[in-house]
This record gives sequence, C-alpha cells and structure tokens, in this order.
Amino acid sequence: MIITVGIDISKDKFDVCIEKEGGSLDRRHFKNDQSGFKQFGYLLKNKHVIAGLESTGVYGENLCQFLYDSGVTVYLMNPSQIKYYAKSIMKRSKTDQVDAAVIMQYIKLHAKTLTPWQPRSTVYNQLKSIYRCLKTFKENRVRTQGYIEACTSTDRCGQSDALESYEVLLKSIDLQIQQLEKKLLNLIETCDELNLHYTHLQTIPGIGEQTAIGLLSEMPDVKNFQHVKQCVAYAGLNPSIKQSGTSVYGAGRISKTGSKELRNLLYMPALVGKNNCKAYKPFVDRLDEKGKKPKVIVVAVMHKILRIVFAVLKKGVPFDATMIS
Repeated sequence: MIITVGIDISKDKFDVCIEKEGGSLDRRHFKNDQSGFKQFGYLLKNKHVIAGLESTGVYGENLCQFLYDSGVTVYLMNPSQIKYYAKSIMKRSKTDQVDAAVIMQYIKLHAKTLTPWQPRSTVYNQLKSIYRCLKTFKENRVRTQGYIEACTSTDRCGQSDALESYEVLLKSIDLQIQQLEKKLLNLIETCDELNLHYTHLQTIPGIGEQTAIGLLSEMPDVKNFQHVKQCVAYAGLNPSIKQSGTSVYGAGRISKTGSKELRNLLYMPALVGKNNCKAYKPFVDRLDEKGKKPKVIVVAVMHKILRIVFAVLKKGVPFDATMIS
C-alpha cells in the first residue's frame, strides 16, 4: 500500500498528516532539523511513501533532500495549487495541521499528474544562493541611494553625519556586489554544463549576462518538465480565461500562479525585444495588426522568450531564428 503524506513546513517545525491503512489519519509535528528528520524517517521506514509540501523558500529544501535520499517520492508544489484546492473543498480553517491534511488530500488525488521533485547538483544550489544574495545587495543599494538622496535634498540639522554613514554603507555594498558577481562568473566557469547553458542563453535576442545568470538560478531543471506548457505554467504565464456559457467575464489574462522571480527576469528582455530586436519584429507586428495593446504584446514576448529558453536548455543548442516561429 502507498502511504500518502502531506507536510506543512515552517522555520522551526513541520507538521505532517499521514494516511494510514484503512484511511485513518496520523497527525504529528517534528523539529525542522536533522533530529526531526530522523524521527520522521523512522516513522516511514520500510513503507512505500509519497509526500508533498509547498515550495515556500529555503525552509523545505533540507527536508526534500532527506526524503529523496530515503527513497520517498517527493512533490514540491506551488502554494497557489494548495490555496485554490483548499477553497474548492470549502476549508474554512487554516492551521498547520489543516494545511498538512489538505496537501495530503491533494497529493493523493493528483500525484499521477505531478512531476516528482529531484535535487539539482551542488553547483546549481550554490549559483542560486549567490544570485539571490547578489539580488538582495542590489535592492539594498537602491534603498541606500534613496537615503542619500533624502539627506542631500534637505538642509535639516544633523544630515551631514547621516549622509557620511550612508555613503560608507554604499561603498561597502558596491564592494560586495563586485565580489558576488565575480563569484558567480567563477562558479559558472567551473561547470561545463553551466558554462554551455550560460553561453547559449546569451544568443537569445534580449538576454544578456545578468539575465542568463538569473534564469539559470531561478529555473528548475527543464528535464523535470515533460513539455514546454508545464514550464510556461511554472512561470505563471499561461492564460487565465473566465467564461460561463455565452458570457465572457473580462479580458483574458495570464494566471500569475507561478514564479514571480521568473516573470520579473523575463520582463526587461521582452520589453527590449518588443522595441528593439529585429528577430521579434514579425511576431510583434502580427500582434500589433490584431489590435493588441502594448502591455499585452510585452507579455506575449515574455511567453515567447520563455519557450525559446526552454528549447535552448532542453536541446543544449544556441538560439536560431526558427525558434521564434
């Protein structure tokens, strides 16, 4: 018998809901550390287990790795999937135990349509960690520049001392950014696969060095996607249409139930592609002739670029013009 487990994870603990033989439920919680993992693993020993948890940042990564190493089939899901499923079954309470039970039910019903989680190599995990650290420092740089601008735009007494501290902080942030960017490039050079993908991604019109690094950091392994539509859905760029009978409610929009980080990475390349890249011009012109608004066209180019990225990474080849058609 297959044992289905739903896991709701947080910083310090994780709650589990285990469906036992006969349909009874076993609810427990464990510390989110190696001692808790071992206790949980002992409970599942010598059983055929499938488990699911939401993708909620770094808190679940170690548990996923532990379960995978223990032979458990793990599904890492978009939180929106669980949120809308909970609404569909009229769940009015929201606690850690309730969430674990909802995840367990969802996994039991939909496991056949989901792609099991697989760990990426250490170098990809390093790349993602360094990239996100770099992103944080760049956000802090913008914030610090704002503080400096506020200090220099007023004559209020005491601003000079604050300005001096902010300028020192800005220099420190700039140094960290330079070092992190160097670390990223050095890391890419140490891995032949990463280096090849990094080079190929930059052959795509609109994608430069920083976007290529971001895509390699934020995209899951494309081998986990059976077809490009799954990749598009992962980014939340799949269409969301509201229609009932002969009535259509509002204009069609993208679902946005996916990776916001990935959509943000694709926005600027799409904007550049729409306005300045000859390769996308026939595609953009067709949409323009159909009366599509500029924002809609940008989203369509984002969708197109992601499909090209998928093809480049999946096939291990550089961009060619046939990928746009």
